[in-house]
Amino acid sequence: MSDHETVDHPQHYGGDDVYEHQKVVRAWGLGYHLGNATKYICRAGKKTIGVKGQIEDLEKALWYLNAEIAFRAMGGTTSAHFVYALIDPAEPNHVRYVGKTSNLKVRPLWHTKYFNADWVKPTHKSKWLGSLRDAGREADWYVLAVASDENELNELEKRFIKELKQQGHRLTNGTEGGEGALGRKPSVETRFKIGSANRGKKLSLETRLKMSAARIGRKRQPHSQEAKAKIAASKRGKPLSAAHRAKLVVAQRERRKRG
Repeated sequence: MSDHETVDHPQHYGGDDVYEHQKVVRAWGLGYHLGNATKYICRAGKKTIGVKGQIEDLEKALWYLNAEIAFRAMGGTTSAHFVYALIDPAEPNHVRYVGKTSNLKVRPLWHTKYFNADWVKPTHKSKWLGSLRDAGREADWYVLAVASDENELNELEKRFIKELKQQGHRLTNGTEGGEGALGRKPSVETRFKIGSANRGKKLSLETRLKMSAARIGRKRQPHSQEAKAKIAASKRGKPLSAAHRAKLVVAQRERRKRG
């Protein structure tokens, strides 16, 4: 057997045949969980040697089946604890990032539709996402597993990162996973410290132009009555500067001309 056949079409996955595992997965659209379950079933007793190795492969297949069952039992809900994967649409079988979230309606979109390289710190992941955007693509995502609580979520994230790295996936994760506080909001004191650290810093002209361009076409949400009342109360009684009064006079004159 040639090196090409060993790498691209190994015999324990069916070889270069119409029933080769990767071809079946694509043809049937099995997805990540079922694709991996059938992979381990396919290779049990072929790649692994001995009863222990065969049982280990079948246990892995069972784990992926249970993960798929759990996800379907949740009804595809978007308000539980999820571990998700980011992929390049040009390489759908290759995972590039593993993340976790409690809201599938929001978190994955920050990596895809709403990603802006100018608004995030440069990391391996952001550079990869930026390269996709430059190539005219955006990352795609899918659910890897569903967790019952945050502790299980952290363990699942670490497990997927470790396992996918061992399988040869070039992950852009900067850590081994499991860290962070899902959905936790910083205290008032922490927010004040963050604000104080950033107050007075000026954005470059290039950054301001990019932010302005990104907002073009977006409709601004109208203020609520409560917000309007707060704005009015904050301005009530404050004297206007000479420059502000001059601008108001000019604006009034323009309105009279148009009227």
